[in-house]
Amino acid sequence: MLFITNRSPQGSFVTDPGRDFIFDLLDNTPSASIYYCQRDRLHNRDIELGSDNFLQAIETSQVKSILFYLHGFRNLPEDVFTAAQLVQNLCDTLASFKIMVIPLIWPCCGEKGIIHRYYDDRDAANDSGSSFSRVIQRFLDWGRGRTTACKKINLLAHSMGNRVLCATLNNWYKSSIDRRRLFDFTFMVAPDLESNALEINEPAEIICEVTRDVMLYHARDDLALKASKLVNSDALPRLGSLGPAYLTRIPHNVTVINCGNVNQPADSLIGHSYFESLADDATKPSLVIQHIIDCMIKGEIVQDPFS
Repeated sequence: MLFITNRSPQGSFVTDPGRDFIFDLLDNTPSASIYYCQRDRLHNRDIELGSDNFLQAIETSQVKSILFYLHGFRNLPEDVFTAAQLVQNLCDTLASFKIMVIPLIWPCCGEKGIIHRYYDDRDAANDSGSSFSRVIQRFLDWGRGRTTACKKINLLAHSMGNRVLCATLNNWYKSSIDRRRLFDFTFMVAPDLESNALEINEPAEIICEVTRDVMLYHARDDLALKASKLVNSDALPRLGSLGPAYLTRIPHNVTVINCGNVNQPADSLIGHSYFESLADDATKPSLVIQHIIDCMIKGEIVQDPFS
C-alpha cells in the first residue's frame, strides 16, 4: 500500500529513498516535510520511496481510479493502515482491483484524554495544510507532464480529516496560479466542520470549487459529532451531524445524503465510523462505502440509496 505522510520519521528528516521509514510516535507536530512511502506487508516494514518512485508506481499500476483517504482524529498510523486496508479490500471486492486507496497520514496523538487531545489534533489538522498543499502541486506537475491518460482522482475525508482537507486546499489555492479541478469526487463523511462550512467565503467552499461532485454524508445521531459541538467554542452544529445549515446557500455540485438509517448498523457504538464495514461483520461493506465505490465505478452520482 502506498501512503503519504507529514508525520516525522525517526532519524533524519531528509528524504532518503529506499530507507526504512519508522514513524516517530512521540512527535505529534506536523512536519514541514512530506514523505512518499510504501507499506510492505509481506516483510512488515515501511519504505520511503520519494515522490518520483511513488508516482511511477501509480503510473505503472492497472487501477483506473485513486482514492486518497484522510483519516479522523486520534488515529495512529497503524489505525489508519487498518482502516485503509479494509477500504481497499472492499474496493477490490466491489470493483475488481480498479481502485487504489492511498492514505494521507497526518499526526494525531491517539492517547486518552479526549477533550485535550481533540484540541491538539485539531491544531495539527489545521497546521497540516501547509505541507499537504505541496502534495497537490506535485500531482498537478506530474499530470501536466504525462502523455498517457490520467487516472481519476477522488478523495475520501472522514471526520476531522475534512479539516485537514480544508486547510490543505486553502493553502494551495493561495500560493498556486495553476488552479484547476483536482477531484472527480470528494466524499465528505461525518465532517467535523461547522454546519455553514460549505457556504461562500467559508473554509470548505474551496472543496466545491476544485471537485466535480461533492458527496456529503451526515447522521443526526452521530455521538462523536455531538461531543465535538460541545468542545468547539463556536457552538454551531457539525456539518456531519445535521448537514448544511441552509441548503439554498451551498453550491449546486454538493449532494447531501442523510445516513441516519445506516450509521448505527455500521458503527453501533457511536454511529461515527460508518463508511467502512458493518459492525457485526467486518467482511461485509457498509451501504455507505458501497455507495462511494459505486459512484467511482460509474463515474457519476448514484441516487441516494438510504432513504
